[in-house]
Amino acid sequence: MTTESERETIAARWLIEQDDPDFSDGQRAELTRWIMQSADNCNTYVRLVRAWRWAVLLHRAEPPIVHRKAAPVGSSSRFQSSANKMFFASFAIKSRQHTMTHKTNKQINK
Repeated sequence: MTTESERETIAARWLIEQDDPDFSDGQRAELTRWIMQSADNCNTYVRLVRAWRWAVLLHRAEPPIVHRKAAPVGSSSRFQSSANKMFFASFAIKSRQHTMTHKTNKQINK
């Protein structure tokens, strides 16, 4: 069983590796597999991504924009990459599966 500390270390390593221009499709697939292994992995990764985004905003000394729907035209952001879009789409599917499983288990236990 993976401890929270180990999970955070793994998630941080993935977050750093994604910045490498040589980050391959194989690595992306491995990251996706790790995230999909458990809700704990997914939650830890999402928490670190959010913390990283806040750190980037604070480093830029810009006021954080919490509810912006889309990035300004012409802006460049690593958070708009196809990998992140794919991750969040996978995350949404995993969340729906978890919710459906939870509801099914409740019905069975009645």
